[in-house]
Amino acid sequence: MGGIVFLLCAAMFAVVLSLVNDARDASDSLQVSNERTTAADRTLALIVDLETGLRGYVVTQDPAFLRPHEHAIAALPAAQRELLAATAGDARQAGTARALVERSNAYLSWQRDQRVRAERDPADAVRMIGTGAGRRQVDAMRVLVRDLVRREEQVSRAEREHLDAVTSRAITLATLGLLGIPLLLAGVVYASATRVSRPLQRLSRAARRVSEGDLEVRVEERGEGEIADLSRAFNAMAQSLATAREELEVHNAELEAQGGELAATVEELEVEQARIQTFHDVVSAFSSEVELDRLAPLLLSKLRAAAGARGGALYVADPVTPERGLRLQETNALDPAALPERLTPEAVELHLERHLLLPLASLGRPLGAVTLLDPISKDLAALQRMADAAGVALSNALALESARHAADVNRAVLETAHDAFVAVDADRRITAWTPQAEALFGYAEWEARGRLVDELLVPERWRAGYRAQHAALLDGGTETRRFEIPALHRDGRRMTIEVSVSPLRVGDTWQVNGFVRDIGERVAHERAREAQRAVSQALAETGSEEDVVPRILEALGRTLHWPVAVHWLPDPMADSGFRRAVEWRDPGLEGDALPVSIRIPLSAGPTGFGAFEFWQRRRVAVDPDLEEALASIGKLVTEVLERRRARAEAERLKNEFFALVSHELRTPLTSIIGYLELILEEEVGEVAEDQRQFLSIIERNARRLQRLVGDLLFVAQVEAGTLSLERSGVNLETIVLEAVEAARPRADQAGVELVADTDPLLALDGDADRLSQVVDNLVINAIKFTPAGGKVTVTAKRRDGAAVITVTDTGIGIPEDEQDRLFERFYRARSATDGEVQGIGLGLSIVRAIAHGHGGEVSLRSAPGTGTTFTVELPIPIHEVTR
Repeated sequence: MGGIVFLLCAAMFAVVLSLVNDARDASDSLQVSNERTTAADRTLALIVDLETGLRGYVVTQDPAFLRPHEHAIAALPAAQRELLAATAGDARQAGTARALVERSNAYLSWQRDQRVRAERDPADAVRMIGTGAGRRQVDAMRVLVRDLVRREEQVSRAEREHLDAVTSRAITLATLGLLGIPLLLAGVVYASATRVSRPLQRLSRAARRVSEGDLEVRVEERGEGEIADLSRAFNAMAQSLATAREELEVHNAELEAQGGELAATVEELEVEQARIQTFHDVVSAFSSEVELDRLAPLLLSKLRAAAGARGGALYVADPVTPERGLRLQETNALDPAALPERLTPEAVELHLERHLLLPLASLGRPLGAVTLLDPISKDLAALQRMADAAGVALSNALALESARHAADVNRAVLETAHDAFVAVDADRRITAWTPQAEALFGYAEWEARGRLVDELLVPERWRAGYRAQHAALLDGGTETRRFEIPALHRDGRRMTIEVSVSPLRVGDTWQVNGFVRDIGERVAHERAREAQRAVSQALAETGSEEDVVPRILEALGRTLHWPVAVHWLPDPMADSGFRRAVEWRDPGLEGDALPVSIRIPLSAGPTGFGAFEFWQRRRVAVDPDLEEALASIGKLVTEVLERRRARAEAERLKNEFFALVSHELRTPLTSIIGYLELILEEEVGEVAEDQRQFLSIIERNARRLQRLVGDLLFVAQVEAGTLSLERSGVNLETIVLEAVEAARPRADQAGVELVADTDPLLALDGDADRLSQVVDNLVINAIKFTPAGGKVTVTAKRRDGAAVITVTDTGIGIPEDEQDRLFERFYRARSATDGEVQGIGLGLSIVRAIAHGHGGEVSLRSAPGTGTTFTVELPIPIHEVTR
């Protein structure tokens, strides 16, 4: 009997659990429906943020409106993914979700285009917003969200009804089961009253309490066998029923809360939509007016109506002198006499204590303020957004007023300015011609208007260039440029003018405005200064041995734009008494028919320097300033030529003196050295040891003096151009090795290591003695300037068809500023004079002269403290190279 009762209880418990599971499934379905609704609402809210943020930015140009716009752009992809995931199990809802995602993506792309349009052309962006294209897209997406939410509400309502029915059945079944179990147990009680009566009574009382709704009741699990199992089953059933009821209550509470939130959200969206529509209407009204007189009352009435104020006043900055502050422009339902004329902190404190002040600004620039008396609206943010839009409209109106004032001022300035003003259209026809232009060019306004400016004023040679510049100006936009060009007066006189031009867009075409002034006098001054500067530069850049006249002629010709320049020298043999010494011609000169422009005398007399003569394309009068500058240039050139002539004469006399002295010294020195050799060889008698020592010193110094005389004669020959070389086949390797061996005792005495590194070389066509002198001079110099412990390396190699001799030392080196002068006659480096090194400064000049005589070159590479390398390159005959 007890087993039957247990089975019945278990069956009832299983049915109740099945109903509970069914209720849980219904609750889960409600949760999914709620998630879909929430995802759809979130997506729609982000789309609305996109629309309101961009609309506010386009209308006000305030970047603050872009913050919710940019947040919506960042959050929209996640919201779309959440919506698609939530609707994945329902094909119909998933289709609606995909349609919403596609429309939102298309709307996002449209939004990006509108934002770019707003940055490039704000007015066009406002017009596009006014068409309502964006709002229509948002409304279409609202319809999709409304359909999806409505279907989910239907599903939720059905699931909630199903949940209520399942819950009711479970409670009813549990109640019936609990009521039936005592009846079933009555027979058992009758059979075993003493064992089960009291537990059954407890179960009966507990079942009754359950049926009354108390699911917290429990029975003691005492007894044996079936009674204990029944108690445990009852307690488990009661616990399951309590848990199920708690879950149902929680789900119902959540659904009710979400439904309330959804209703509040929909209500907020409707309010925001109404606010946006009102804002759009106000902005559209502001945008339609650009005249300050009509905009002021419209602006004030709209803001007063939006705020619900009793009255209002508009204060506006002066478009011409904004620094004067804000002045009263318009009133609405207020007495102007009771209001301050200008808006100052003191005036606000005294007269406007009950007024709400809304600042009007554009791009951070204060333009005005609206004062509203006793406003009802507390939505200050909405009022300020309208004020920002009003600020943009006010900025346009003030800009128009300022432009009108500027036009009036410009007209007055043009009529009283010193410079002439000329304007031409895109076809180069004159459209404006001031009285100053009449005075400058000689044409009356009626004569100039409508004429092509290049045909009227520009010389024919310059017209093509002017047309190209005019086209470039139109292509370059509004950039202002300045030109200096020649122009023609009505009487044919040529002028030099300066033109400052700037293109201006007028409607759908262009106008080029130009301020013109005559700069002929200034150009003449500049040409005079430039000529003097060019001559000074030519004199400074011309070497002491170079003929300076060609450089001066070229400098003057290029600077003064004279195509031909001639230097005439006195010549008694010529018919005119002058001969053409130097001529410079402009490479671009065409033809020879040029009238003489000016002649600059240098010095008179048969030994003078003649004159400079310049030829020009047109015969024009020379400006007095330029003529004076040219006279000064003539005096300067005369002085320079006089100094150069004196220096050349002194150099010639010095060379003759060197040659004379050298010859006069060479003969007695040869006799002295010859007799010394006879005495030392004891041809005239025995010589004591101390006498031999003294005679050797005399001989050594005599030979040193003989070498010095030889060097002076050599230099004199080089300067006179009479250097002769006794050419023959020369073995350069042998010459280098012999020079090194000859210098070795001197190197050993100085503690310097001397090394030779040579390659077998083909025979050179040269003077063996002179080439030996080259190597000797370089090696002796290297030993002189290398301290003890140093090293001198001499090489002879073949490289690129030339024989190359290098002498490298590890000595003190040569500063860079002395290297260029090192090969000059008699020049000695500071290290030689400071160290009292013997020599007179001829060795390296002789080395270079001999190398040049052989068609070679000498170069050096050195730095202080790193030693010096001298390189001599001598050409190898072509037939030897080939062989």
